[in-house]
Amino acid sequence: MQKLFFLCNCIFLMLVSCFASAETFVVFDSGKARDIEVYYGKGEQYVPKKPFTNDDVKKALDAQFPLVSHLPMESFNSYKIETKLPYNIAVVGTDETSQNWLQRNFKKIKDSRAVVLVIDAKTLSEFTAFENVLRRAGLSVGKVESKMFDSVLNAYPALIINGEVSQ
Repeated sequence: MQKLFFLCNCIFLMLVSCFASAETFVVFDSGKARDIEVYYGKGEQYVPKKPFTNDDVKKALDAQFPLVSHLPMESFNSYKIETKLPYNIAVVGTDETSQNWLQRNFKKIKDSRAVVLVIDAKTLSEFTAFENVLRRAGLSVGKVESKMFDSVLNAYPALIINGEVSQ
């Protein structure tokens, strides 16, 4: 038993000394390294994506179901955007959180004549039922893919009135 223990320790020591004296090789490089200044805001500056145009909106309105949002559903503080929009917009899903948000902000949405854009709906029937309720309430409704808002919105539901994004 002692001989086996001694033999195992010798093999372990030989392996450790072998690896300790070996050269280091890069096996895989996953991409370019960034200078540390980038993380402190002194290096590369964030370049926003090209703002979407009216043609992008028309193309996005042809989105197919299910509409799956790439934006998270969470709360955020108000902020300004540089993108000029042809009209005020409310961005929502058909989910319960968005419906509650729409009820709380209905007067503001209606007064601003915002178009309600749905970016998250599982089926055509779910969207149609949601759309019918909103149209009966006097709101304009459309369906789009959330990719269009990736450079503009942090999360949804959101209301964009004259370049101010709020909840």
